[in-house]
Amino acid sequence: MTPENRKTLVLAANDSCECDVKLYGQVTEANWEASSFTLRFKDGAKAILPMTDSFKEMVRVLGGHNRDGVFLTGVASFDNPDRLLKIVHVESVEVIKIIY
Repeated sequence: MTPENRKTLVLAANDSCECDVKLYGQVTEANWEASSFTLRFKDGAKAILPMTDSFKEMVRVLGGHNRDGVFLTGVASFDNPDRLLKIVHVESVEVIKIIY
């Protein structure tokens, strides 16, 4: 069974589904007080992620810069219309340089 088929079946029977993801997005804001940052994805969806010590420098450099993106791998939760609800677990975040 492919991951896409599994996701379709789980969403048919439940309100949400957790799946492994590889997502590309941009850091749009950082909340230093709450120790979190926001990623905006191509489809306009946004996710708020905890800012661990390993992500702080990346967020400081990328916050608000539209020229660089990030590639995130981890686990995300989706609702029945297949919309991103939240990032459950972050495995890695890589900076991707966009060349114009």
